Amino acid sequence: MTDTDKVLCEVADERGRQDAKWGKQNDHPDGTGTQSARASTALIRDAYQQAFARGAGTWSLILAEEIAEAFAESDRAKLRTELIQVAAVAVAWIEAIDRRATRRGGRTPPAGTPICNECWIHDCKNCTGRNCWHAERDEHYVEDDEDEATDGDTP
Repeated sequence: MTDTDKVLCEVADERGRQDAKWGKQNDHPDGTGTQSARASTALIRDAYQQAFARGAGTWSLILAEEIAEAFAESDRAKLRTELIQVAAVAVAWIEAIDRRATRRGGRTPPAGTPICNECWIHDCKNCTGRNCWHAERDEHYVEDDEDEATDGDTP
């Protein structure tokens, strides 16, 4: 079973819990395609592009941009395609979280601990070490291991 299969099983389990709690939800309007949604999409896309251009892109920006595109869409077929993209990014993000935890022996930093984006993405190869939980406290940190330099988490 692939990492994606495992995450999708968790998603299917959650969908089952939602249906058990709320029943099938078919009557809500989509609520997408509004002028304000289209305007917000342009702003979010601009922030996304600027962040990645300066090397500061994040999973939250990737997902926000995909959600904004879905919210801006009024055509049902295109909306469905956008929502598949939202789900795919969410699954990819979960997989990245799981890979980071695996590299750290299943450990995650304590709640409220300052985290350096560089160490999460590049395994501390480029981390300054300031306020960095991983570089200072994780026995799985390997400074000279070239194989750990990147993990494919960035798009």
